Amino acid sequence: MSDHYATLGVSPSASQQEIKLAYRQLAKQYHPDRNAKAGHERIIAINAAYEVLGNAEERRRYDALRGSSRQSATERTVAAQDHYRQQRRRQGDRDEAVERWLKRVYEPTQAAIGKILRPFRAELTALAADPYDDALMAAFESYIERSRQYQAQAERYLQSEPAPAMAGAIARLLFQCLNQTSDALDELERYCLGYNDDCLRDGREMMRIAQRLRQELQAIVRQQPGRSH
Repeated sequence: MSDHYATLGVSPSASQQEIKLAYRQLAKQYHPDRNAKAGHERIIAINAAYEVLGNAEERRRYDALRGSSRQSATERTVAAQDHYRQQRRRQGDRDEAVERWLKRVYEPTQAAIGKILRPFRAELTALAADPYDDALMAAFESYIERSRQYQAQAERYLQSEPAPAMAGAIARLLFQCLNQTSDALDELERYCLGYNDDCLRDGREMMRIAQRLRQELQAIVRQQPGRSH
């Protein structure tokens, strides 16, 4: 809505006489005979403003519409501010839910997976010295048994609490990682029973994939709010 008061340079509380005087001054100032550079649109705006404000009845209707317009703008501003605050509050709630899940589920699950993956290379290297040595094989089988226990712990942690929607990708990667370690332990156990090199090769490859998934998880979690360290 055009601000006719601003066009005439008067206050909304100006009297009809003040409006009339302001219009006359502007009409003289911008008359083409006196001001050839006066913009045609400016003159039209001045005349339109006085046509409304110069008539008391028209002015009352204009003031009513103007007040309603200002109120609507204020209401829109307040509504927008409320919406923004609600969005921020909801985002904060979502961030808190994700952080709780990371602490209660992700961290202990990751720790258990790490106890499977970290010793694997050293255990395999030790066995490679002589796979047919009973003591070395017993030590490797002991590693597999411990890893089974850590696997069970990790699965219990992961199933203990559903992941918030914003942590869904993290939960899916955890499941994939655990699937790889579980299958790897199965293959390694088969190798111990029959010295099948294919089982050893497959188990080693599955452990490698699990390690890659674990590193991807760590990179994703570091990007979460408050976890950039």
